[in-house]
Amino acid sequence: FMNERQPSRTALGAAGYRAAHQQFEGGKVFSDPLARTILGDDADAIIAGLSAGPAQQRMRIFMAARSRFAEDCLGAAVSRGVRQAVVLGAGLDTFSLRSPYSAIVTPRVFELGRLTGAQVRLRYVLPMVMRGLPVPREKRTYITRDAAREAFVRGTPFGRLNDPVGRPTERGLAVLALAERMGRGEAFLRSFMQGVWAEGIDAGSDQGLRAIANRAGLDWATVREALADDSWRALAENNREEMFALGLWGVPSFRVGDTVVWGQDRLWAVQDEILKGVQ
Repeated sequence: FMNERQPSRTALGAAGYRAAHQQFEGGKVFSDPLARTILGDDADAIIAGLSAGPAQQRMRIFMAARSRFAEDCLGAAVSRGVRQAVVLGAGLDTFSLRSPYSAIVTPRVFELGRLTGAQVRLRYVLPMVMRGLPVPREKRTYITRDAAREAFVRGTPFGRLNDPVGRPTERGLAVLALAERMGRGEAFLRSFMQGVWAEGIDAGSDQGLRAIANRAGLDWATVREALADDSWRALAENNREEMFALGLWGVPSFRVGDTVVWGQDRLWAVQDEILKGVQ
């Protein structure tokens, strides 16, 4: 049964199994770093009740595999041009909580820099949901669909997602900070965005992050060095404060001289401002 404005027992059970899978199997089949959070104050009790014995373990793996299969199929469909998906019996799912706009605009930003001779200076911040800002379900759904549409129109790889919220993002930012100092910032950023938003790579795992880094020309020893350095957190916080001071709150945001704009669909304004400087 269901209470109005409350998740059903089925939804709680599914989210509980996904959260338990993160705790007991390390999310190896399906990474869902927010599953525990959405269970609320009863998370420990729910997870404990789903970890008693072998039968519970089999169910955890089954539920994780089901989620992995569903999202892989959805990603493949988006890649083929599907623009709409209908979710029946929606429960406590955590698919696509991050804004993917930065991912789909990344290649165009660097290409614009090359065409105009402008230097791209990255200023990374933590995602909104990792900064304690609420992101309503309706907004998450719209953003995902809109990003998929934009990616399809522009021929940008997108759709096979592996939500990078939490540990994957933190690891990615740690490596990005070092990659920039080594002159590999663009290569790593593009590899990371493609990996988690188009190829379903789990950047929270060593195997996934190694694949992303290797493609960017970074060896594993370098990656491990970066992961041991937390200095990126202070940089991300400074960037957040600067972003707010400019009257901005989200990403991707751009600044060229005194011109400040937000949104991947405002890259034309960035180009116009750069060209004014060239003239």
